[in-house]
Amino acid sequence: FLCRLSGLVVDVFNDCAVVASSAAWVEKYRPTIELLLGKVNTINHTCWRPSVDILKEEGLDLEANNHELSIPDDRVK
Repeated sequence: FLCRLSGLVVDVFNDCAVVASSAAWVEKYRPTIELLLGKVNTINHTCWRPSVDILKEEGLDLEANNHELSIPDDRVK
């Protein structure tokens, strides 16, 4: 199964999903994405890897260990 979503790449290695985020909408919906990945029987771990430089170009400034992002709705639909 292959699904393409701009700004979101998920690679699965054994029981670990590695999420590469390069769009503001992915960061906005991170909790939902993590929840849905957790429902996949074969995935026991998730590693989140934001593309900080690309996200800064979109106006997001991610701080290390900051999981609570405040993204204005007018920036991300």
